[in-house]
Amino acid sequence: MNTKILEGYHATYLKKAESILQGGFEDSISDEKKLEWLGDGVYFWEEDYYAVQWNIISMEKEKKETQISDYAILKAVIKVNASRMIDISSPEGGVVFNRLKEELITKYEKDGREEIVKRLKNRSSKFWINVLEDGGFFKDFDVITAIYKNEKNIEKYKDDIVLNVQRQICVKNKDCIKSVKLYNQKERILNLYSIILKKRKDYYEKDKKDVKKS
Repeated sequence: MNTKILEGYHATYLKKAESILQGGFEDSISDEKKLEWLGDGVYFWEEDYYAVQWNIISMEKEKKETQISDYAILKAVIKVNASRMIDISSPEGGVVFNRLKEELITKYEKDGREEIVKRLKNRSSKFWINVLEDGGFFKDFDVITAIYKNEKNIEKYKDDIVLNVQRQICVKNKDCIKSVKLYNQKERILNLYSIILKKRKDYYEKDKKDVKKS
């Protein structure tokens, strides 16, 4: 069996991290108000940087006063049969993803649901993933990964290198999570914390200046 071994970082509240270490992860579930990016499952970042950033963003959103010590990062080892993992951002994974979309469209057309087909054709990959999952099209996959793209990491020139790539891992089958522990690299976490805070401060200051100019 060709086994893929991944390391992932999960950002959360310290109390929630302690609960996870005792009782395991709970799935993030899509609903009408919020679609999870890669469907239902347990989410991890490939890089610890983005786990630290997620905790900083969570801290900023809190109405009450919180500190970075109120948050934690869990590091997990994920083992999955390569045939049961799909990387949607890869060339091969993209082919599989498009094939599944075509299969769903064909199914809807056979059922006389052309109106749904029209609505689907202009929707994002995030929307498609959730629709495919609801239709049972991802039942053969235990792990889904993909690169998150936003305006900050789109290359400015045709020959640019893509920067600030975020890869997320969504574990559908929790049996693939083989070990979980607190990520205790305190010096690295504090270093990343300082770097990210400065970056966010610079970004907000630039945004304020741009607003004043306009």
